[in-house]
Amino acid sequence: MQNPHVSLTRLLRRLALAALAVPTASAAAPALTLNDAIDRAVAHDPALRGADAGRRLSRGQVAEARSMLLPRLDATAGGVYTNHPVQAFGLSLLQDDLSLSDMDPAKLTDPDAKGDLTARLDLQANLVDVAAWYALAAAGHGADATEAARAGAESRLVAQVVGAYHGLQFAVARAKVAGEAVAAAEADVERARAQAAGGSATEADVLGLQAALSALTEEALVARGDAEFAAADLDRLLGQDTATAAEHVLTTPLDAPAPPVSASTSPRADHPQLREIEAQVEAAESARRRATMAYLPTLGVQASLEGHRAELGQDGGNAWFAGAFLRMNLFAGLGDAARGEMAEANLERAVAARDEVRAGLTLALRRAHLAVEQAEGRVRVSTEAQTHARESHRLVRARFENGMAQAADVLRSRSALLEAEMHLLQAQNARHMAAAALAAADGSLNRTWNTRSEAR
Repeated sequence: MQNPHVSLTRLLRRLALAALAVPTASAAAPALTLNDAIDRAVAHDPALRGADAGRRLSRGQVAEARSMLLPRLDATAGGVYTNHPVQAFGLSLLQDDLSLSDMDPAKLTDPDAKGDLTARLDLQANLVDVAAWYALAAAGHGADATEAARAGAESRLVAQVVGAYHGLQFAVARAKVAGEAVAAAEADVERARAQAAGGSATEADVLGLQAALSALTEEALVARGDAEFAAADLDRLLGQDTATAAEHVLTTPLDAPAPPVSASTSPRADHPQLREIEAQVEAAESARRRATMAYLPTLGVQASLEGHRAELGQDGGNAWFAGAFLRMNLFAGLGDAARGEMAEANLERAVAARDEVRAGLTLALRRAHLAVEQAEGRVRVSTEAQTHARESHRLVRARFENGMAQAADVLRSRSALLEAEMHLLQAQNARHMAAAALAAADGSLNRTWNTRSEAR
């Protein structure tokens, strides 16, 4: 009767090997470069759609602020029917319909009801309005901050795509390595059984290899699940349905060199976060100036043209006037003083936030440089370790096949090889993550960041 442990081991092995036929390896699926993935994510990301709406909103606010400096033209039309003595007499004057009979005292005090149709155009223009100029400047800086915020959102999305793209590659490569280890362990178990039958190995050797095979099979199943999760994460960023696994052929290799990184120790001047915070400071400064200018007079001109008719189609009277005005804020309940204090405090807060952002970006850039150096070193060391572990395992297996090594030696060498291969994959993935983090800290991470790397 077959050993139940052997049956379970073989069942788990078959499940793992079947599961390792991950959809990401399908040759029928279209190729997907990292830049393709970034472009698709940018086109589908809800946060960026919201940021685009924010840009339209800020442009509308700029147009609204600009309207305060442009002339205003209003047209009104109306009608009235009255026997009020003063209004009826005035309507006769406005309609150019005044006669001597209208001067009769009895008619002046008790006139006939009179109707009037009025059409009027009013024009008003502010010639000097300093507060409105600063309101427009504040709105413009607010729009600049929104543009920078949108660029920052895109940079963060690119970092997520880079992580998901190479994270999927890492998960698939890990699953592949685990599957190869399962296949090799199965071969070792069969060989150990043959040797035990011939007397050159013990049952303990067979059981030890079977236990190792069970552990590797479990790790392969876990790796398969992680690969499916990684594929779902990438699908989410690409705007695809995460309920079903999509097929991906990722053509930007995990072991490829990361894109060139900047050696600068300070963020770029066009860094999205710096642009955003600088625009916020400038907007706060404009708002402060606007608040302090509330006591300055506003100088403008105005003009009106109106026509009066008793009925449509009849002749009537027309009138116009033109003039200038000077408006001064003498007292508004101390609200202007309060708004000035709030604007001053808001400016101080914006300046403090700018200093904090600058310091944080400088520190992040320094950490990112160190992380890139560390990642490159890990790749070199892990590559050497994997080469040595692979050669060592080859020699140990050759000796085991010839009856010159024990099963325990094979287990130790295989474990060392598997660990070395996993470390190399982790180091390669960490190299891309570190390069993306450095580009984000530097301010150069955007949707074309990886172009030069893929063109190689």
